[in-house]
Amino acid sequence: MTRKETSSEIEAAAAEWLVRLDRADGDERTQHALDAWLAGDDRRKGAFVRAQAAWRLLDRARALSPLQRSPAPRNRLVARRRVLVGGAALAATGAGAVIFVARDRIAPSQQFETGLGEQRVVAMNDGSKATLDTQTSLQVRFQLRSRSLTLRKGKAWFQVAKDRTRPFVIDAGLLKARAVGTAFSVDRVDDTVQVLVTEGVVEVLLASAGAPVRLGAAMQATLARDGSLRIEHFTNEAMSRSLAWREGKIALNGETVRQASEMFNRYNALKIVVADDQVGAQKVVGWFDSDDPQGFAQALEFTVGARSERVGSALRLTVSKK
Repeated sequence: MTRKETSSEIEAAAAEWLVRLDRADGDERTQHALDAWLAGDDRRKGAFVRAQAAWRLLDRARALSPLQRSPAPRNRLVARRRVLVGGAALAATGAGAVIFVARDRIAPSQQFETGLGEQRVVAMNDGSKATLDTQTSLQVRFQLRSRSLTLRKGKAWFQVAKDRTRPFVIDAGLLKARAVGTAFSVDRVDDTVQVLVTEGVVEVLLASAGAPVRLGAAMQATLARDGSLRIEHFTNEAMSRSLAWREGKIALNGETVRQASEMFNRYNALKIVVADDQVGAQKVVGWFDSDDPQGFAQALEFTVGARSERVGSALRLTVSKK
């Protein structure tokens, strides 16, 4: 039979975890290991919150004493560990407000997924929100000094809660976006990444090298497959079209039928197959329901002279014989 940990052992372990997190500086393996430890016993979560509160009190005390000489990093971490073990109970009784904030700010990593045609809004522990588009995978990791998110695929629009002490960073593979309090979308399809700012300022940074590029409202950065970064300024109309997906719409303004078909195929099991290059090269303008590929195909019969035919789970587009 496994021996049950005592409360003092759990408090000490919680302090050790904070020291490990401080050393790891965002290491993903350390965060995963912490998540597993927290899930092992409900008492550990409370101990960890109390240790966080004590940690923040130490930071605050150090900030209020700027003339005090700071110890070497290793000695500072050892000293913190000692104070945290003894000070967690004090933080629990005398710093309730600090504990409340820490509980909101530090949480195990979260994974959000959407399926084909699904869209959802998710709320995060810091007050930020994310609107996820179809087939999107988003991982959220909030730590002591950072808010790290990974967009593995898909598209999301973020409304970021202000917290200047913890930047909000989206990792989209070859491109990262960093914000404090703002609203912006990130679209990741294969090796192409787009960042569109709707409010505030966002910094984008190539994973390879280079200085960050600052984007203001109505600006978009596109990382192409060849590694080039293109910056564009959007009109209000162009912004509305680009964000139409949040309303379940696909807004077209001169895209080809082939490009538009690829957009519809991201949302639907009924796929549009362009079987004729002449039809595929035609350009289309208009707003369409993203979940209605058949309605779009029927509209093409009147606008570009296409003929649509249902073949199994596909809509086949060819030139009309009329």
